[in-house]
Amino acid sequence: LAGIFQMRRSPAGLQRELAARAAFCDFFPGCRPGITEFNNLDPSDTSSYQLWGSDVAVGINVTYHLFSESTQTANTDDNRAIKETIEGVMRRFVAAILGPNSSSSCKAINSVSQIFSVPYVSYAATSTELSDVSIYPHFFRVCPPDSSQAAAIVALISMAGWDRIGVMNTRDTYGSTGASALITEASNAGVTTVTQQELFAGETDMDSIIALVKRVKSSGVRIIVIFMLEQAAANVLRAAVTSNMVGPGWVWISSDGFTGTDFSLYNLEPASKGFLGITQATKYTNNQHFIRFNQSWATTVNIPGNIVTNFKNRTRSYQNLPIGAMPTSYSSYGNELNTYAPFAYDGMMLLLNAIRKLASGGTTPCTLNDLMAYRQQLTAILQNQTLDGTTGRITFDQNQDRLFAGYDIRNHDGDSWNDIAQWDRIGGFQFLPGYNSRNSPVWSDGLAGFL
Repeated sequence: LAGIFQMRRSPAGLQRELAARAAFCDFFPGCRPGITEFNNLDPSDTSSYQLWGSDVAVGINVTYHLFSESTQTANTDDNRAIKETIEGVMRRFVAAILGPNSSSSCKAINSVSQIFSVPYVSYAATSTELSDVSIYPHFFRVCPPDSSQAAAIVALISMAGWDRIGVMNTRDTYGSTGASALITEASNAGVTTVTQQELFAGETDMDSIIALVKRVKSSGVRIIVIFMLEQAAANVLRAAVTSNMVGPGWVWISSDGFTGTDFSLYNLEPASKGFLGITQATKYTNNQHFIRFNQSWATTVNIPGNIVTNFKNRTRSYQNLPIGAMPTSYSSYGNELNTYAPFAYDGMMLLLNAIRKLASGGTTPCTLNDLMAYRQQLTAILQNQTLDGTTGRITFDQNQDRLFAGYDIRNHDGDSWNDIAQWDRIGGFQFLPGYNSRNSPVWSDGLAGFL
């Protein structure tokens, strides 16, 4: 197996990789996720780390290779950005891939995946563009697509009784497809998108961003949804503060690309109070798998001795980076569990269970003597696989998207983010204990509730 993670994006990318490694070691008793075991089986190999496990009962040995996904790939649709990583993966004759992290990276490796029939399971790629099995026949994801997130945002808008919104997004795989899904869901719910403004991914010219924000202001809408990642969202909110578009009379809602961000990191405290956001559900309170995972995460997994510290200079993407961007700058992975870390855990478990299921029937790459045929059989097993994981039940629809998933609705009260409600397609919008339509959300003027 190959794992592709953004190893220089900390702590989020590091947490996700650590969760996958923990799943590998939970699957193979006796294996530990610590760095003492997580080293090169071949000292001359300087492109990845490797971890080994064995299941004698069904006759399989599995090696997990960790590769770093270039952060360039997360911000562009450039196939060259991940070329070196994929070449390294293919040299190891992998059966399957866990990852990549970003939607753009998942698009970029699709052609290679089809040539070699390699199934790949992402733990964080959410673009609806990937929801087409005719184009992406070997792509699976244990996280739900943005079409589900868009439905959650629209459920929040409908709960509040709003019928006119403005949308801002980045012009990239995440932002464009997410915004498109949002506008479609909104229209189906009777909500009019009065204006949509797009900025280029990576845009830093504040004059240009302010001009876009002012177009939203001139449209007359006061409910604005942003579908973009953290840095772009921070720049948009800076422009909003400059343009007097925060505070009483304004409502900002973010997708999971920004929700949960510490406003003080960007000096955006004036925009924080009353802010609403959507993120993948993180508190699976009735799920015993998650409870056990969360306990082990705090006590034995998320500890300084388990961090991958010396990826620097092992791939070209790490050369000439400032030390602040390196994992060595962190003694642990952060105290708050990253939203997508449990999905990475489940993705690894899904792949290992599929491998074990094939082996139980006597099928391994060795018995077939044909790795391509094995990958094709593994893909077929994944299509019908069901896993009761840390994030709930995982099963796939006809596009190999996850069928069921929940979202947290979060509200910033000026001091901190609070989970006030949850949404899923089965149960709909439901306030969490202690919150209701009279006391939540807290708005920028200090008032509260939808009523």
